[in-house]
Amino acid sequence: HDYQRFVAGMMGCLFGVQPFPTAPSAFLQGTAPSAAAAARLRTRGVEVLPGAIPTDACARILKGVQAMTFFNKERKEDVIVGAQADAAAGGAYWTTSQRLVLDLPDVTRIATDPWLLATVQDYLGATPILCQTNLWVTVPSAVEENTQIFHQDYDGILFVKVFVYLNDIGPDNGPHTFVEGSPRTRIVPEKYSKSKRVTDEHILRSYGADKVLTLTGPAGTVIIEDTSGFHKGTRVCQG
Repeated sequence: HDYQRFVAGMMGCLFGVQPFPTAPSAFLQGTAPSAAAAARLRTRGVEVLPGAIPTDACARILKGVQAMTFFNKERKEDVIVGAQADAAAGGAYWTTSQRLVLDLPDVTRIATDPWLLATVQDYLGATPILCQTNLWVTVPSAVEENTQIFHQDYDGILFVKVFVYLNDIGPDNGPHTFVEGSPRTRIVPEKYSKSKRVTDEHILRSYGADKVLTLTGPAGTVIIEDTSGFHKGTRVCQG
């Protein structure tokens, strides 16, 4: 991780950084100065902002989702329309068009929020580049899917992902789970390879239960996370 941060820092030196405002966001609610958020992100690997997106913005995004189509990565022929998600077979469904997601004005506003960009830039040490804008719908399922087993992402030299809950997420609604500090301290099993899934038992034995964060929160919760650390979705039991 130190090497990745070194390379990202060199890119920042070569190409410069942007003068994003560092004061709390005018759009995202409950934000602290970006330097403080970035410092916590460096230490913990995650920064959580409960209910940061206004409820009316969440409602507009959900309305825009109704006409979009989604597919299940493990059953690619299983395609649903957002408005019919309640009738889906079960599991996680990913958008078939990231372009349509980014076309939603509230999504664009989140992605270009100056405070968010300042926080991410501070963490990376270089100007952030938007690589993807994804959206998925998860419905109750009796089967645990691949993304619901602990793993790491390797999307670039150094990166973060920003998750937004559009619904209230409690313990039974498939909350995101993250292992605090794991981007800085990677404890992997023997014969481990990149993005290989690891068991809950390995995570608990290696990091301790107090570091496994089950991130529940109201609609509009924002999770800024370095997903090179161990994380997973969880199976939706209801909702």
